Parts: sequence; structure tokens; C-alpha cells
Amino acid sequence: MEFKKKTTILSGILIALGLIYVLGQVLSPERAGKRRDTYTLLDRRTADSVARVYLVFPEDRPIELAEEGGSWHLLRDGGRYPVRRERVGDLLDALAGPGLFPVRASSETAAGRLGLAEDAATRISLADGNNRLLLDLLVAPDSSGRNINFRHFGENEVRSGDDRLSGFLRPSPESWYDLRLFPEEGLLPADVMRLTVSPPGRDGEAQVFTRTERSWDLSFGDGTVNSGRVDQYVRDILSGTADGFGDDPEAACADAAITIEFADGSWRTLEFGEADAENVRPARVSGRELTFLLRGWQHERLFPEEETFR
Repeated sequence: MEFKKKTTILSGILIALGLIYVLGQVLSPERAGKRRDTYTLLDRRTADSVARVYLVFPEDRPIELAEEGGSWHLLRDGGRYPVRRERVGDLLDALAGPGLFPVRASSETAAGRLGLAEDAATRISLADGNNRLLLDLLVAPDSSGRNINFRHFGENEVRSGDDRLSGFLRPSPESWYDLRLFPEEGLLPADVMRLTVSPPGRDGEAQVFTRTERSWDLSFGDGTVNSGRVDQYVRDILSGTADGFGDDPEAACADAAITIEFADGSWRTLEFGEADAENVRPARVSGRELTFLLRGWQHERLFPEEETFR
């Protein structure tokens, strides 16, 4: 009986000590401070509703991104330019991820000193498909270059923490563009049956590459065909990128061309214009209402010397 009593008392003491420890951890000033400083700018479920992104810069033109039919585009001067969906996703992930962002100031004057005056900071606004505002934020890097300061538009509370956003705050639209010539899923090099290449200047006959059962047949040159190099050429074409988009959708593109025929009977044509003084050429892809701009090296990669394939 005495032993049972002692066991009961000891168990009670251990439970009490456990409760004291747990309460100490929960109520400790350090942990309470961390909970207070942990902050999320954007709820993850709200992030899934974002269909508009507006970036307004103090001295540069704003950037407007819009989702339409599952694809993102940058809207500018009446044009719609494809945007890399992954980059928009990275921005939303940066905003939706929790982090330690302690309060640094709480007055309009202090916010101005930290670069968050309305006319000095970059403004990030997110909206849904009905243009209902989901987030409206003013952001500015701090003097260390490692952290970023932010406050909600119309509020004075300033928080500061690890800089996840500066990489998205460049006013260059090129940082958002999807400049792939063939962005479609399912265009596989193994499905290319024939290439017809009309070289720059359209001098001479077109070069025809025809896939055979185990190799490639070329309409030009002599000697053994290096099929591995032809396969690489096909991959280079399908993975080709541009340097930017042109403003003239009617730019002449009659200097060179590449036609790609696929196993399912479909085809794509790339047409290229003449180079300008900076060795930049316009190009168009069949089925796409865009004019691409290619630098000299991007264009030359698509028109290698005949000896490359031998």
C-alpha cells in the first residue's frame, strides 16, 4: 500500500514537471517573439486564385501579367506576349511561404525612411480573374542588400526579413517572357520525319533531311551521314529560343526557312528575315501571331555548315 502511494505521488510530480516544461516552452518570450515575427504575405489557397499580377515601379513602365486559358501573358502596347508560367509560380511561392518578418517600424515617416514611400517603392498587386484585389504591397530592399522591407499599401506597419522578392522586381519584361520558338508539349525530336532547310539568301536548292529506319538520308553532300549530329540538330531546332519579341507583326521574313514534318502528318515552319545593322533578325513560326527577334548566334545555330553532318 505504501509503495502504491509513493508511486502515485511520484507520477503526479512527473506530470506536474512535464506541464511546467511544456508551458515554459509555449510561453517563453523567445518562442512568443518567433510566433509574433512569423508572417505570411499570401495565403496558399489565395495564391491559387491569382490571375493578374501588376508590378509598378517608381521610374519605369509597369508590368502587367494576366492568366488566360491556363497560360500567362504580359500585356503591353496592345500586345499579348507569352510568359513563363514557372516564373509566375516562383513569385507566388515567394509571397506565400512563411518566414520571420519582424515589425521594424509603424509610422508613415519611418516607412518613408526605409524606402517605402508610395512614390519610391515598387508596388506588387495581385488580383483574381474578376480583378478583385488579393494583395497590395509596397516593397524595397534594405541598405544591407540581404533583406527586404515591405508594408501593405495604405498601412504604416513595416516588416523586414529575408529578401525573396528582389529577383522579381526588375522592370525588364524580358525577364518574364517565354521566348521558346516551340513551347508546345509533345513536339519530340524522335517524331520529326523530315526537315526542309532553305538557307539564308535562299541560295541554291533546299537541304532535305529525311529520317530512315535507322539513320538519316540527306539530299546534299557526300560521305557517311553522322546521324547523331542530325539528331542534335533536330533537338537544337525544337529547343530554339529568341532574344525578344518584335513590334512589327508584318515584318518581312523571306530570307530563310525551316519546315519540320512530324510523324502524325503535322508540320511547323520557321521563317527568317534579313539581319539589321546589329545582326538581329525577325522570325515567325507558323500558327503563332508573334514576331521573334534572334541574335546572330541564335540564327547561325539553326543553319550549320553542311560538313557538320558528315
